[in-house]
Amino acid sequence: MARLIVEAVSREIKSHDEAYQLELFVSVSRADDGVSVRGLKQENFRVCVYAGIFAEFEISPSPFSESPWEPLDREPSGCYGLTIKLKFPFLGTDLQKWNRYEYYVFGIQALIRDQAGSIVHQGQTVVRVQSLGV
Repeated sequence: MARLIVEAVSREIKSHDEAYQLELFVSVSRADDGVSVRGLKQENFRVCVYAGIFAEFEISPSPFSESPWEPLDREPSGCYGLTIKLKFPFLGTDLQKWNRYEYYVFGIQALIRDQAGSIVHQGQTVVRVQSLGV
């Protein structure tokens, strides 16, 4: 199994923030040669956070995206925008607001599976994000 280097930072913006989601920017590269890992999808990422046993977290399918190098370049960068949403299913509602100005700590894992579903490459990191919720 090869190791991936995963780095993540907050993508929260004071002038335009969503109360129902936290934004992250994640870079994924190979540990052995530093080459960026391109073409990952939503299913290649997992999130963990301790917020009690009643909370569920999900990585949003939209606007999940891989950023290209430079604005006019079409070459993928191995850098991804992730949106994390909070749910409390027992309340009967889909999404919950993040507490404004609260800090949340996440574990972010990137993984690549073979066709049989076994993990062949993985890496993880932690990131502290402040919700700027409106």
